[in-house]
Amino acid sequence: MPAFLAATAAVLALSHAALFGFASGTAQEAGAAAAPSVGGPITISKEALGRVFELVGKPAPAEPLVIPESDVQLALVHTLGSQELEARKIDVFLEREINARVRQGADRSEFAVDDAAVEAQIEQMREQVRQQYPTLDVDFVLTSNGIQPGSLRSLTQQSQLFNQVFLPDNPAEWPPMTRDAIVASMGEEVVSHFQAAYERRVAEGAPQDAAGAQGQALFKRIMRDAVVRALDEQSEVRTAGQGLPEGVALRVDDVDIRTADVYATIADRVTPEDLRKARLWAQKTALLEAVFQAAGTYPDDATFDAAFDAHEAPFKNNPINLNFLARQVKRFPSLDHYREHFRLQAAFEKLRADELDRAAMEDHLARAQRYLGLEVADVEIILLSAYDFPTGKWKENGWKEAEQRAKEVVAALVEAGGENWSELLQAHSDFWDPPLPPAAAQQAPARSNQGRFGPKNRNELAQSLGESDFSMFLEGGSVTDALFFDVPTGELGGPWRGPYGYYIGLVKARTPAKQLITLDGGNYEDMVRQDMISVRFNAFAQEVLRRAGLG
Repeated sequence: MPAFLAATAAVLALSHAALFGFASGTAQEAGAAAAPSVGGPITISKEALGRVFELVGKPAPAEPLVIPESDVQLALVHTLGSQELEARKIDVFLEREINARVRQGADRSEFAVDDAAVEAQIEQMREQVRQQYPTLDVDFVLTSNGIQPGSLRSLTQQSQLFNQVFLPDNPAEWPPMTRDAIVASMGEEVVSHFQAAYERRVAEGAPQDAAGAQGQALFKRIMRDAVVRALDEQSEVRTAGQGLPEGVALRVDDVDIRTADVYATIADRVTPEDLRKARLWAQKTALLEAVFQAAGTYPDDATFDAAFDAHEAPFKNNPINLNFLARQVKRFPSLDHYREHFRLQAAFEKLRADELDRAAMEDHLARAQRYLGLEVADVEIILLSAYDFPTGKWKENGWKEAEQRAKEVVAALVEAGGENWSELLQAHSDFWDPPLPPAAAQQAPARSNQGRFGPKNRNELAQSLGESDFSMFLEGGSVTDALFFDVPTGELGGPWRGPYGYYIGLVKARTPAKQLITLDGGNYEDMVRQDMISVRFNAFAQEVLRRAGLG
């Protein structure tokens, strides 16, 4: 779902003081949950593999490739259940800390969460949403901001328990690891400030005003992030992408969090489109690993770990860490997804090393000049949507109907020679802008204006269309690049299938690149090379899928 309610996200973060964005769960539930099937294991025949292996000059393998059901479940967990997975990790941290204090003489009842306080906090947040968005359903607003209404109560319970255990209101009661984490992250003066503020509130005996409460909530959220990072560093936390057994999504010290258990908590939210993408990811990555293994270019664990550590090193102790880059900028569902993509692309780079030379970079420079030099295209787009934005749900038979509507719009454009473009955009384009609360009017996010996007560079256009580095790898292409690079100025293009339906575009005008991109050994040379590798890798991956009969 598009994260279009950015203003509300900030409101929720401040008004729901204990909000983590984590749904709760119990990390040590016994046995695998009986989650609905995701279609069973995926089997790719020896014949299909033989066609794929021809790409690298290798014979067909002796056995078919079987992708276990748990791999598809894991992709869904990382896409839809990252909050639930993170919550189970937090449960381990909480249980470990509470057990340690009980052994030291504490009474376990001290760590009970007050139900009335939980309900009050939930109602406070829901009421604020109602005031901010009086015309929208509260649950829709919550879901649009990644908060599942069905898990809101357990989410709030876990958040309040975390505060009791690790961040009580009185800083003098913080456990040593909390104090150490905050001092390391924010400095001793922050601890002193919060201690003084707490003592002042107690002495005055008066509740904080709204502005003070919001400020404290924001700081507490930042401190909570620092504590979680410290807990991560003090624990041995391994993800599935770091070599766990099949069916294990996460290991926290000696506690295994099973993929099926987490999947069971999100199964009722999985749509056919979610399942299609998860199966596509599992198929594509498994096929690529198989072909690179056959070619001898897939990095072994030690080689990959060293390469990834070197890749991550510049992001250490940086506010824009690698997890932020992978998930927020490149839009990979998880750092595990990003790691696997990085490994596969490294294998491709080794496979095609002789072709990725200076001459290839010179051939790629024209595209790079437009992209990296920040050429701007003024575009208008008609979206025939399979997705109902006002309700946040996929339409029944939405894709089939969207395809038919796209054909009808194209026929009307052809009949009128494109002269009816504006009329058809107004009548048919399904881009939707949610209502803005008055408080957000002056800091409104970019509006789609029904598809009249105006001048945008390539990355801005991709963001407006809900496309990303991840989606371009997964789908093997993008509406963004087809429109930005391939459609001449003044002409129409499409229809293309994209994230939410079918897209027809008009390039009204272009502004040439502002910056000259050269291969003179500077920063741009590496950026050109990386873009070239990415484009060629995506094309190779799509050809692998096609040869396997899946694309």
